[in-house]
Amino acid sequence: MTNSLYDQLQQSRFSVALLRDVALPIALGHDHANLEYWLGKQMARQLPVSNEEQLPIFTEQAEFGTLAIHHTRRKTITATLTGDIVASRLAAATPPSFALETGWLAQEWQMLTNIFTEGTYSVQKGTVLITLHQDAKEPVLTAEQAQADAITPLQSSMESPKK
Repeated sequence: MTNSLYDQLQQSRFSVALLRDVALPIALGHDHANLEYWLGKQMARQLPVSNEEQLPIFTEQAEFGTLAIHHTRRKTITATLTGDIVASRLAAATPPSFALETGWLAQEWQMLTNIFTEGTYSVQKGTVLITLHQDAKEPVLTAEQAQADAITPLQSSMESPKK
């Protein structure tokens, strides 16, 4: 991750909450959770960490929450997000989506292990539980291949149906 880009992205908690829980759902519409997951994967490609120890540091600084990684099974990794930011988002009137964080973590884990990884999340007792599933048989795209294959949300919503 480049220091200049990283430094530019430091923001206040209010602006992050405003963007995450108000602006993104409005801008992305009813399918915002799926698009947020995709955005999380793209963010990980733009701002990769170099090792597993940097994951909790990044999540704290990005105000995703406090991340703890738990290796449960060979092909399944569980992680938890907790902390004040998670608690305040969960206390909001509208249930928040943690798809952005899940997509980000799945992509970071894939890049660290070079094993295809997807993730899901659930909320349990004030904690966000993220479950990562790995499939060594599935090919892993390079960052360049993933960028070339990506469809931006604007492109997908602006395209007219083919006749």
